[in-house]
Amino acid sequence: MDFVICTNGVKVNISRKEVTMMQQLNTDIIANRNIGIVFHDDLAVCDPHSHTFFELAYIIHGNAIHTLDGNSSIVKAGDYVFIQPGSVHSFSKTEDKDNLTVINCIFTPELLFGNSNNKTMTFMDLLSAPLLNIEVNKIIKAPAFYVFRDSNNYILNMLYAMQYEYSNKMNNYFQIMKNLLNSIIMSSIRQVSSKEIQNTNPVTMIKDYVSLHYAENDILTQLSNTSYYSAQYLSSRFKADTGATFKSYLQRVRCEVAEQLINNTNMTVTQISEAVGYKDVKYFQEVFKKHKNVTPKKLKAHFDKIYNR
Repeated sequence: MDFVICTNGVKVNISRKEVTMMQQLNTDIIANRNIGIVFHDDLAVCDPHSHTFFELAYIIHGNAIHTLDGNSSIVKAGDYVFIQPGSVHSFSKTEDKDNLTVINCIFTPELLFGNSNNKTMTFMDLLSAPLLNIEVNKIIKAPAFYVFRDSNNYILNMLYAMQYEYSNKMNNYFQIMKNLLNSIIMSSIRQVSSKEIQNTNPVTMIKDYVSLHYAENDILTQLSNTSYYSAQYLSSRFKADTGATFKSYLQRVRCEVAEQLINNTNMTVTQISEAVGYKDVKYFQEVFKKHKNVTPKKLKAHFDKIYNR
């Protein structure tokens, strides 16, 4: 007989045997152990849900469609994904007759940062934890929306080791699990770092990099330092392939982000200007009006009126 369990926004159909494991996992999260792991031998249904912790979901057997914040991709044995707090995701089997075996590791920001009240921490924020010491400026693809591939079971073996420690709870099991998770994250980030992406189209590389580092200075120089292309080549290749200059593209991306901040936050125009990479507020206003045909001040007043802010 199957049960439906709903905890922390999670809704999945699981067997009686798995109920105990899920209860223990959530008990540990609530008890501030901040990490847990559970094995689903046949995940029948995983409806759209979100939660307040991070999740690593690894496909051990079967194929599924994983949908994350409206974007779907097929995942198979050896694939795994990270889901950050607040994201909505789900799994659906591609073939009902085939078992979908998944191992889930959940953990909170507090695990790596100690006491933290940040409930909206992103995966990129997580990578800045001192224990990880990851060079985030070398990351090109957004890891929270990337399907990672474990071609040699290196990650899976670490997850099995974590599951063993979690199940037996011997001396120092918590620290061992924490260290294994750190190793998994650091190993995974290799797949989305520039030195590891040999065959990526330069324009795709630029766009991926800008999506993460739009607020930084000298972006093409940074990308050049972490890839095999010169800044001059990246600039000319971008113009040749897109018809737009890199400067114009960067301005457009920054203005899109600024518009979202104006719409969804109470930040001032000055704060938004700095958040998207412009220290000169006057210049930011000129750029924004050029791309959006309205000043950020007027747009902010419009949304403030709508939302009674």
